[in-house]
Amino acid sequence: MTFRVPLVLAFVVVALVPAGTAVASDQPTILYPEHQERTVSPGETIEIRMFVDSDGGFQDVGIAHLTMNASFETENLRATSVETASYFEQGDSTDVYNKTAVDNQDGVVVAEQWREPERNGSTGTARFATVTFKISEDAPETNTTITFENSTAQLVDDYDVLVYEHNATLRIDDDAGSQRNASAGKTADGDASEADSVGTETLLASLAGVVLFVGLAAVLRQRK
Repeated sequence: MTFRVPLVLAFVVVALVPAGTAVASDQPTILYPEHQERTVSPGETIEIRMFVDSDGGFQDVGIAHLTMNASFETENLRATSVETASYFEQGDSTDVYNKTAVDNQDGVVVAEQWREPERNGSTGTARFATVTFKISEDAPETNTTITFENSTAQLVDDYDVLVYEHNATLRIDDDAGSQRNASAGKTADGDASEADSVGTETLLASLAGVVLFVGLAAVLRQRK
């Protein structure tokens, strides 16, 4: 009876956390869109702004390298550009490098950015990248999802940390064009305060994941 609750917690965490992730002293990195759901119209051009939230890892080191991988349905969307932003400018001054790629045939967008030299890495919340999409002129009224998966993050010294990713769903509606434009410029481009617009559900879900992750560490330490 004594170990029933810890065992249940351990199984839940193992189910949620993929193999080969960081130890409990390293905090998961969260990659999320400014808006998880948006309504768009056929022919419209939109920006998907992606943010990173990370507390780094053991001994207060930050992340020094991050690769964002996105996939989308080519029937209704076309990626026109991807640009990295200011996340890795946080922390000790250093040079920041980036590589980006867009493949509209396979429906893939990649944004990679790193610090060199790493110094102490970067932590906190800021915009990581902006992906611009063009909605097909003849797109039907439907939902389409931009999926973020298999993204990777490394702390200083190339140590991998867990990345929680959140998708962006677009609802294509013939009557949506004028409604979108009203809210497009409420925050300045590149301002870290944009992160405040993320939904409460996103932050609660991410917090729950972190709590479970730390819970597993406590169970493992008790068994040593």
